[in-house]
Amino acid sequence: MLTSLENQIEVLTAVQTAVPKDLTGEC
Repeated sequence: MLTSLENQIEVLTAVQTAVPKDLTGEC
């Protein structure tokens, strides 16, 4: 079982991978 924090990190990573870098704010 993952902790809530680890789960949020995985979700953030998945979102950053799915969303264009321009939208995430990274150059």
